[in-house]
Amino acid sequence: MFSNLYQKPIKINILGQEREVKFDGRNIAAAEDKFGKNLTDLLPFWFSNSHTGRIQMIWATTLEFEPYTDEQPWKIKSEVPMEDLWKMQIGDIIELGKQCTNGIIKSLPQEEDVKKEERGVLKTIIRTLENLTK
Repeated sequence: MFSNLYQKPIKINILGQEREVKFDGRNIAAAEDKFGKNLTDLLPFWFSNSHTGRIQMIWATTLEFEPYTDEQPWKIKSEVPMEDLWKMQIGDIIELGKQCTNGIIKSLPQEEDVKKEERGVLKTIIRTLENLTK
């Protein structure tokens, strides 16, 4: 129903696997569950230039899920192992973090699909995220 509000996810290569970068309710719920924090605590940490934050963001935005069920709405089908992310070179993590940030930006609604009074907030979010990828 609302799928036209979002752009097609970007694909990135992590450890020889092509994965889609997504940032929707299931990714958020899985991250909150795994890391024991809510989204308002996770996002600033992910974008604070913290190595741990980047790894968490990469993990959370590249999850693949089983088909939806009410019993397990965010059951993970496939994930990049955290241990493998921790073994990567810092430059590679920084680059993947930038790619995931771009994927998050692309997963946000388009400006014309957002109420006029909320467009300023959306622009601020996008501008902030874009600055992090420079």
